[in-house]
Amino acid sequence: MPEAAILTDEERDVDVCILGTGLTESLVAAALARHGKRILHLDRAHIYGGNWRAVNLSELEAWAAQDERADASEADVAPADRDTTGLTAIPLEPGCPPSCFRLRQAAWDPFKCRTDEEREELRATLLKRSGAFSVDLVPRLLFARSDMVDTLIESGVARYLEFQGLRSARVLTSSGLVAVPLTKSDIFQDPVLTLPEKRMLMRFITSMAPFVGSLAFESPAQLGTDQASKVPAPAEKGA
Repeated sequence: MPEAAILTDEERDVDVCILGTGLTESLVAAALARHGKRILHLDRAHIYGGNWRAVNLSELEAWAAQDERADASEADVAPADRDTTGLTAIPLEPGCPPSCFRLRQAAWDPFKCRTDEEREELRATLLKRSGAFSVDLVPRLLFARSDMVDTLIESGVARYLEFQGLRSARVLTSSGLVAVPLTKSDIFQDPVLTLPEKRMLMRFITSMAPFVGSLAFESPAQLGTDQASKVPAPAEKGA
């Protein structure tokens, strides 16, 4: 018995079919749709977003175990018995640019601080709560005062995004995650930085104050609020 078609004849009657749901493909699909084209957007993966997606721990482990070269060797070729008359294939990224990943690897104990038994116990415990984690494969930071943010808002793409302020920064060391001090009190109370390093960091933050305001010297509670409208730009300060 033949398998039922996933799409109806009406759903297959489109102007453009886009393969892949990465950033480039999604922007092209949105632009064509805004110009009145009927779009069919497909992805061979079971999760949309391409390399720009967020995954849980189980998905991250599976993603890291994939052979990227094997993925790249899979050609998007129509079956020999498929009639492609009148269709035009347009590569969105001619020349197959290099991947943004140098190495796919996930390590549960990157600094080798645990025994094999402890590492497996940690892995089993975390995988039970896999859905509690959301790991961005390509983390990005945007300056709040930037043309990119304005473009995302004006184009309407911001409706599909979630903007969050940077509440804290942490560095992974052999001792675990170490918080980067962001306030004046945190800098002088930090047990990791030496006194000369604290002074250098204070001088750096002080030198940047005319350009970004004085948020670095606010309390942690104030840092968690949206103060973009309260911090004047350098040009506004001189006015």
